[in-house]
Amino acid sequence: MKEKEIISKVRIYDYEELTDADRELIDKAKDATQTSYAPFSKFRVGAALLAKTGEVFTGCNVENSSLG
Repeated sequence: MKEKEIISKVRIYDYEELTDADRELIDKAKDATQTSYAPFSKFRVGAALLAKTGEVFTGCNVENSSLG
């Protein structure tokens, strides 16, 4: 087994520091959590993606219980 160390930098912004466009994208991701279905984990996830065309796509998690 090989062990590798990964180092990265992270910038943390307050919501108020973001651009209007970034805040709008975050708000759409938050709104998308309302349509998630997470009866097992209770962890609702929403996402928003800004395409090159300017179009915004949203999505959420949907859990499913199946015995395979």
